[in-house]
Amino acid sequence: MITWIQTSFAKHHKVTLGALLAVTIVSFVFFGAWSGAASGMRSASYLGVDLGDLQAREPYDDLAVLVGARGIEPLIFSKHLADVAQIPAPTDAQLAQLYQGGNVAMTPTIRRLFFVEQLKRNSRSAPASQEAVEARVDEAFRLLWRIEKSEKLLGGPEYTPPFEGVVQWRVGNTKWTIETATLAGAPFNPKVEVTDEKLKPWFAEHKADFTIKQQVAVGIAVFPATPADLKPLAGESPPSEDELRNFALNHSDVLKAGYPAFDVQKLDEHLKNNRADILRVWNSTKAPLDRLGERVTKWLDKRFKGNPPSYDSAKLAFVSEGAMIAEPTPFGEDGVPTSVKVGDAAVPAELLKNALRLSREDWCSSQYDMPLEPGKPARVVVFFHSKTIPAREPSFTEVREKIAAAYTVAEKSRLWDKHSSEVWQKLNAEIKAGKKVSDVAKVLGLASKNYPAFAFFSGGFPPELFPVMSALSQELLRTPERALTPKLRNGADTLFVYLAKREVSDPTTPEEKAQAQDFLLPNERRPSQTQWTLRSTVNELQNAIAPTRAPVEENVGEK
Repeated sequence: MITWIQTSFAKHHKVTLGALLAVTIVSFVFFGAWSGAASGMRSASYLGVDLGDLQAREPYDDLAVLVGARGIEPLIFSKHLADVAQIPAPTDAQLAQLYQGGNVAMTPTIRRLFFVEQLKRNSRSAPASQEAVEARVDEAFRLLWRIEKSEKLLGGPEYTPPFEGVVQWRVGNTKWTIETATLAGAPFNPKVEVTDEKLKPWFAEHKADFTIKQQVAVGIAVFPATPADLKPLAGESPPSEDELRNFALNHSDVLKAGYPAFDVQKLDEHLKNNRADILRVWNSTKAPLDRLGERVTKWLDKRFKGNPPSYDSAKLAFVSEGAMIAEPTPFGEDGVPTSVKVGDAAVPAELLKNALRLSREDWCSSQYDMPLEPGKPARVVVFFHSKTIPAREPSFTEVREKIAAAYTVAEKSRLWDKHSSEVWQKLNAEIKAGKKVSDVAKVLGLASKNYPAFAFFSGGFPPELFPVMSALSQELLRTPERALTPKLRNGADTLFVYLAKREVSDPTTPEEKAQAQDFLLPNERRPSQTQWTLRSTVNELQNAIAPTRAPVEENVGEK
């Protein structure tokens, strides 16, 4: 997806700022999605899409679910650019290639089934049939294909529109002078009364939080490498320098087991002087794993082509192929085993989690490469679905201890929030009366500190404020000078921030403008006419949808 802000910061080695300020810039400048007490309501329409119409926003909601996007405005924006560039829908072959991705061990059909199940579990609107959800997944991936093509035309994921470059500069280089007052949370430990009379109505309101999630019964088949898999194939291309390096870094324990003198700290030296030893271990582990994965995939496609087999026939077929079989106790997302023993192999939790996707009523399978194990041959694990146990709501008695613990935490958090708001109101009232923050903080038992003229990007940001960096940047952007921001949660403590002075900085000198422009065009190639059209469209849209800052209300103590 679009990663203009994050990648441009990462390119300039500003990883921390890019990660923490991405949400700030996007929500305040790029998409107009203002939040908090000072924001007002978000527009009901974005680039012609009615955000209140579930049917109109359905393709974007679906794609957000499937790719893990936060919010649909970036998707709408990118789709608009694809329309401007007149990018056509993908062919069936291109769509299959998109489904496959970089996973050569799995067929596009199996990958597509995963996304279908993901959408069925997480969609905002339940489709009427299996065919309907499959059609929605296809529509979402056609949209994704067009978006990716538009990004490549635009200049790649590292391209940032000029308007955004100025914003990045402004946010990163503006000087902020603040004074903080900290309300320590450690001394605050109110006693919470826990009785059935209090727990039962609270449980009724939060029953969904205690739902015993859907569980799945699966069979696990582990395929060992055959002697043929362990022998290099005639004409097989040797691994590249990068492949050997990645193998050594990702499987140093395997390499150490086969080549005891290996030291990952001396990798360059080993690659130069002991390449044959590393290649020998590669040929005994990594290469067979690739060949084994390909063999198992072809065998699965040939054996189970057409109608899916029954549970028993699948098990019998796996055994006939020499695979080891195990049938662990059914498990769900909230109870994945640490590992499951299958013969002499231990299938770890990170692989077992993938089996949770096999929730179809009919048989389904998928293949995953097992992590390499020192001293053991390559193996591939395949999960096959046996039975789905639907999610259910437990009785009060069944989960009373969990309810009591959750209620206690929630009640203490509510009381702390209330206490913090009361302190904020007192502090704010005294500051408005003309008193100094440090003097009021001392009376209220708060620890105060001054932070003069720091910037988020160009240096001086206080390390102790890193945990609240993202939230602080948002609040400072919309708080007027000589005013208190809403309270900020900082771990167990609550932080009150007084903005004493804001010194806005825009790129003015040729050097600064060049530096700001460097965010935008990391490559030197001349853009095509289509790129110029897209970039002009971006600039026009940015200027059209940039929000007008609303004044901060005075009673913003609740946060």
